[in-house]
Amino acid sequence: MKILRWAERAARHTQAWHVFTLCFVVRFAWAFLSGINHTELHQDAGWILRLIDQTGAGHINYDIGRFISPPLYPFTGGLYKMAFGPWWLILFILTQVILSSISGVWLYRLALLHTSKLAAAITAVLFAFFPFTLWWTGTISSESTFQSLLIGALYYLVLYTRTYNDRELIASAVLFSLAYLTKAHILLFAPMLAFYLWQNRRTVREGLLHASLYAAVCLIFSLPFGYHCLRTNGTYVLSSNGLLFHFYTGHHHLAYRTIVDVPEPDTPEYTAIQKFEFTPFNGSVHDSLMALPQTEKQAACFREALNWIWSHPAETAQLKACNLFFFLAPGLSWRHYPLVLWAGSFLLTLPIYILAYNHLLRLRRSGKKDQYWFGYLFLTMLFFSVVFYVQNRFRTITLEPFYILFASAAAGDWMTRRINRGDTSHPGGL
Repeated sequence: MKILRWAERAARHTQAWHVFTLCFVVRFAWAFLSGINHTELHQDAGWILRLIDQTGAGHINYDIGRFISPPLYPFTGGLYKMAFGPWWLILFILTQVILSSISGVWLYRLALLHTSKLAAAITAVLFAFFPFTLWWTGTISSESTFQSLLIGALYYLVLYTRTYNDRELIASAVLFSLAYLTKAHILLFAPMLAFYLWQNRRTVREGLLHASLYAAVCLIFSLPFGYHCLRTNGTYVLSSNGLLFHFYTGHHHLAYRTIVDVPEPDTPEYTAIQKFEFTPFNGSVHDSLMALPQTEKQAACFREALNWIWSHPAETAQLKACNLFFFLAPGLSWRHYPLVLWAGSFLLTLPIYILAYNHLLRLRRSGKKDQYWFGYLFLTMLFFSVVFYVQNRFRTITLEPFYILFASAAAGDWMTRRINRGDTSHPGGL
């Protein structure tokens, strides 16, 4: 029996290395052999590089004006800059590539917990080549790091529901903490996560203890940055205080012209949208908001958003309908990308979305409580995208790896049924 267990572990490690190698080769080729510029693939790279430079110079204040930025990504970049000098960028992107490749292993193992080996293999291959995930691994942006940490957190969370081992629970809590210190929107998922732990408890006492342990680990991880922000900015911040600014962004003339009434390309308004500039839409109001200290700014942004909703009920309704549509629709937005890119992205992701949505619709009836996290994560992002502001990069980094997983499960089941029917039809084989 020991030999069989050893052989099984060896086989699992071999499969994990195959998945890691595939993901690493594809990501390395994209990041270092395609000729891309690591600092020009996304507009966020500019302010992230400024924070990295500040950190490298020993000045840690992540107030970027609009809000206080999550700390983990620029802080780590600053450490790399101090440690490795002119080589920091290459090594930083290489670390991002390695972490994304490890997340491919986590996703593969998560698929094994929920589906067949065939479906898990399909998941790994699709994830390795999925272009929207691949895009972020080669750029200065926190998206790829966040996605990798979230996949790991959910893998260990589901593994905990099988083993009820404290090590898996703590591993999940640590990775989730690092994820929210990278992208703060995932904190909206925290209540759902606690409910998932409660649903999958063995006893009431154990459920309360383990949920409390998870919450304690997450709160402990917030303490260093929270205390630092309290001293430097006068406000305690778990990760970022930008949620209310995000709400303001989504209830504003800028959002309406970005999502509903998109201006023609090559016009000043279209350029302002691309650069995320508020001044052409309500300059004096926005400028006065940005002049406020962080202790007052977020509440003032929220009040301004409520005023806009009250004054523009029809536009608000249109925004909500469009937010919902673009959250559910596969692919890129045809309003902001060339037709060829939109069509290619739509055709590529349509079968994945259809199969994933079908799984979501059947999830409640299936009674598989260990898979309910997928429904809760979907509802969290639905709430975030419709109530606040739809940005499909958040959908890509938060949901699409798991769309791939459950779409692969459906594809694997279909292929297995076809193979079994073939075996039945030809019992003698070849």
